[in-house]
Amino acid sequence: MKQQKNYRKLKKKLWITAISLLLLNILLKVIFISSESIAWDEPFSIYHAQMSVKNIIHQLYLGNNPPFFELILHFWIKMLGISPFSVRFLPMIFSSLTAVMIFLLGNKMFHFKVGLFTALLFTFTNFHLFFAHEARVYSLFGLLTVCAIYVFIQFIEHTKKRKYFWLLILLNTLLFYTHYFGFFVFAIQGLSIIVISDLRKRFFWKFVMSGVGVLLLFAPNLWILIGRFGHSAANGTWIEKPTGIESLYNMLWIFSNQPVNTVLCLLILVSALVKWIVKKDFQSTTKNAKIVSIWFLFPFLFMFGISFWIPIFIERYLIFVSFGYYFAIIYSLDYLFGKPTLKWIFSGAIILLFAATFKPNLDNKRHVREAVHSLKELKTEETSVIVCGHDFVLNFAYYYNLSLFKDVDQIKVYDRMIFKLNQESIYPVYSMPFDVKLKSKVIYFDAGADFSNPGNNILNTLNQQYNLKKMHHFEKIYNIYEFEKK
Repeated sequence: MKQQKNYRKLKKKLWITAISLLLLNILLKVIFISSESIAWDEPFSIYHAQMSVKNIIHQLYLGNNPPFFELILHFWIKMLGISPFSVRFLPMIFSSLTAVMIFLLGNKMFHFKVGLFTALLFTFTNFHLFFAHEARVYSLFGLLTVCAIYVFIQFIEHTKKRKYFWLLILLNTLLFYTHYFGFFVFAIQGLSIIVISDLRKRFFWKFVMSGVGVLLLFAPNLWILIGRFGHSAANGTWIEKPTGIESLYNMLWIFSNQPVNTVLCLLILVSALVKWIVKKDFQSTTKNAKIVSIWFLFPFLFMFGISFWIPIFIERYLIFVSFGYYFAIIYSLDYLFGKPTLKWIFSGAIILLFAATFKPNLDNKRHVREAVHSLKELKTEETSVIVCGHDFVLNFAYYYNLSLFKDVDQIKVYDRMIFKLNQESIYPVYSMPFDVKLKSKVIYFDAGADFSNPGNNILNTLNQQYNLKKMHHFEKIYNIYEFEKK
């Protein structure tokens, strides 16, 4: 009777904590959800999500994006539209649920305090707030990562419960259909099975069978993944190579809000490592501590190393690594201090430091809304507008004329939008010259053109043929140039 009462009390404690974390995350992440412009790659996902299910799958097969997020967003915007609040509310919910899953995973792998403090560390990171405010795949990728590791732990702890075997197949498959780097999350599980001898003896072939199941379910996209990898290996990516060992520190800085947080977190990790070596705790290290170490260190160092050949070492691609980093910090504090009071004090201090450097109104450094509104005020009937980079046309249309953005071309994708913009003397282009007679006044909207379309020669050509009247700059990469005929 007493045991049942304690169990109910513990279960109630878990529920209250989980719900509190969910509400805290929603509160912090919903306040300024619409304050920043729709930007970066958000217009791509929003635009394609308006297509039919068949065309979403077809169009995304042609690029680097598996379709799962856009398919969810498709049904979401059918109900709630494509306002910034609507399209960002979905990733905000994914991010808030991730905090709950981190808590449950930490409680499962270690104990209540590790789960709670790791979830709070995640909650107060600007890094994850950014993705909670971005209508892109990454918050869903993060949620599925934590869910997959949670089910993986259940899979190795409850050998006779087949439901975890099937759930593991399902979640790993969804990860692959969400982001191709879901492969790394699967690899973390596989490496844990191989490296930890007890798991290798008991679960190797079961895990191999689960992998076969994932490959069968992912078969329609498998050749696309292989093709994209081959293309990147042969031609490189748009991402720059790491500059050296400082790139590792800079990435941890991004995960940690501020340099002082980063240095302190590194000090905690190194101190725990030194204690582990000095005390020779090799044999007593738990399997879950090893899994967390693999989760953080394996993809972090591997993706850094391979990026000197195929650059992939950027923050959004490493979102799944950040969870291993946060668990490693909190577990290291738990390992360093024996007294519960000291664990609470030092863990609480780290949380307070992250909270103090947390920015709920985080600037996404892409002030598209302000730039396009300024252009609309400057444009007259005697004005031609040139927009470059060409891929910026979706973002431009979203703020210039939302009805153009909603008028989705299912077959030729952007052609109808560009045609209608051309009718208003607006020309999204790759470079100069192009076969259009410009009017006496020209506005050039430079949306990072030299990066997306190097050698475009637009500004040079306009400077030769027109007089520059004024230039307007908008954070961080947008410049509007007003020209008049010489």
